[in-house]
Amino acid sequence: MTRRINTALLGTISFLALAAPAFADSGSIEEVVVTASKRPEALKNVPMSVTVIGGDKLDKLNARGVQDLLATVPGFSVTDANPTHPDLILRGINSGGVGTTVGSYIDETPFGSSSALA
Repeated sequence: MTRRINTALLGTISFLALAAPAFADSGSIEEVVVTASKRPEALKNVPMSVTVIGGDKLDKLNARGVQDLLATVPGFSVTDANPTHPDLILRGINSGGVGTTVGSYIDETPFGSSSALA
């Protein structure tokens, strides 16, 4: 059961795959490698929805927090119903509660409801 939940979590968190800028030089393209499923594979071969936010876009966003950054991810919203931790909603699936189905990580650190990810 835990393995199934972990697999579901890994599948849903891949949208947070942050990468280096997509265009390093004019004419050269860096390959984005997704490691959310615990095995590296090219972005074009990943059978999941992935949103990559590069350094150039981060500069243009002038984001002051994670909520500003996540506002650019389609189907993702953050609510401040509880002042101690935000609720993350991905395509209608909420991260709150004990049996969460959405896991969000930033630099391999859980973000959101700590009780739900325990």
